[in-house]
Amino acid sequence: MSVGRDAREDLFGEFAGYGSTETSMQPVYTVEAITHRDDPIWPLVAEGRPVDEFHTVTGVGQAAEVLAELRAAGLPVTTAWSPLRAASHWMVVTVPQDWRERLPGVGSAELTHRIGKVLSTSHPGRATAATFVLDDDIDPADDTDLLWALATRIHPLDRSEAWYGFVHPLLNCYTPEERARQSGPIVFHDGLLPAPGEGRLPHSSFAQAYPERIRRRLLDHWDD
Repeated sequence: MSVGRDAREDLFGEFAGYGSTETSMQPVYTVEAITHRDDPIWPLVAEGRPVDEFHTVTGVGQAAEVLAELRAAGLPVTTAWSPLRAASHWMVVTVPQDWRERLPGVGSAELTHRIGKVLSTSHPGRATAATFVLDDDIDPADDTDLLWALATRIHPLDRSEAWYGFVHPLLNCYTPEERARQSGPIVFHDGLLPAPGEGRLPHSSFAQAYPERIRRRLLDHWDD
């Protein structure tokens, strides 16, 4: 049986979801003893396209660090989440509806800037290429919610700010030159809605657009 060049048996994947096409010198270890353990836990991650253990462990851990750093800076933040299917390349920060009352005189651009100022100098903040600042009317861990919010609230060009400095060399979105230098931009996107009563549009969905009595009647009928 012949093996074509595309069927690489030595392919090693990374958390971005792509395999390496290069090799490099690595340490050589001499095994002098092998011990035995019943029901061992094998500490191995077969990295590749998400979702794998790297994304669930590293992504969740980085999100927790980001949340702690932003709250320590006195910023009103509901949660932070690294979407698992974005392969640890994105971070989402959500803020509560009353953030304007808690930060008088601060607009969405300034709040996004303050978030960027904190995270652009922190390890977890610089570990992802893009951070999206959204209202907490959506659940960032729900991919359906998140995809809808990103598509309808993130401007194609405006309302974003780049901070230059260290970037993770294994983030696949950067150019080869940026990855070699380990330097480039991380971008913070302002996806915040207008204040309630000042142009914010209501959700148009079954859960939000219909009174509870109507929803209940329809669901009861559906169950029948």
